[in-house]
This record gives sequence, C-alpha cells and structure tokens, in this order.
Amino acid sequence: MFKHILLPTDGSSLSQVTNQKGVQLAKAIKAKITGISVIPEQKYYLYQMQVQVKEDTVKQHKVQANRNLSVIEKAAKDAGVPCDTFCEISDHPYEMIVKVAEKEVATSS
Repeated sequence: MFKHILLPTDGSSLSQVTNQKGVQLAKAIKAKITGISVIPEQKYYLYQMQVQVKEDTVKQHKVQANRNLSVIEKAAKDAGVPCDTFCEISDHPYEMIVKVAEKEVATSS
C-alpha cells in the first residue's frame, strides 16, 4: 500500500514519538522514509540588526534541524529502513513539507 513515508520533525517530544512510530510502520510495510525539518527564513527588518547575529541565528537553526534529522536517520538505520533527509528554509513549514512531498513522489514514480 504505502511505499514512502514523509516524517516532518521539529524536535518536539510529540514529533519524536511520531517519528518512532513512522519508522516502525516503514519497517513493517517495507517502505522508504524521508525526514524533513523546516527552519525559518529569518527575514530581518531591523536596521540595527548586525549581519553576524543573523548568520549565527541561521547556523543555530541549521544545527538543531540536523540534530532532529539525525534522530530519524539513526532510527531508520537501526531498523534497516532506507532514509533520506532534507533541511529546508521557509517561514511557512507546511508549504515546504508539501513541496518536498510532491517532489519526492515525482522522483520515485
């Protein structure tokens, strides 16, 4: 029935439980997993904002997103489930999740 499961993560405890269940499901039905974490675009409108502060904030978001995705990768690897992950940037995570889902469906067809 299902061949590919998309697991969005934000690192929250609910997200972690959902990811564990998603990996278990993927293993049971021999499906592939795609993990995604969407970080904010960080549009800065303050004239006083220093560029270094913006760069540091983006780096911090990326580090956290990669940590969240590594949890999915490890769980998938331990379960023997194929897994890809994506860290995307958008102020509207739901839109990016849909775009990645559509792209992954198109490439796996």
